[in-house]
Amino acid sequence: MSYKIDRFKIRRKRTFELIKKGIKWLEVRLERGVFANIKENMVLELYNGYDNIRVLVVDIKRVNSIDELINDRLIRIGSTPEVSDKDISKYYRQFYSEGALRRNKVIVLRIKVLS
Repeated sequence: MSYKIDRFKIRRKRTFELIKKGIKWLEVRLERGVFANIKENMVLELYNGYDNIRVLVVDIKRVNSIDELINDRLIRIGSTPEVSDKDISKYYRQFYSEGALRRNKVIVLRIKVLS
């Protein structure tokens, strides 16, 4: 039996390294496209350049907005361990437009590195 493993790029090398080391265990994305269909126990392949790892989606949490996410201290610790409190409000805006942030809910994936 074969199955498809979805691949996702992690843009920042440092973020990829934090995931690989298990320091960052939450991945935050807007709930749209492929991420609207992610399920628990799925295996995902994350990559940065030529480096890649496989992770298991252990749990999924949905929040209504990026502001709700920013105000949740536990999510902050697991998703952005090296981003300061004063910089967090700008952090996600480097990846998404204001319109996209307003239109979409946010999905928080708790991941475990497999390889």
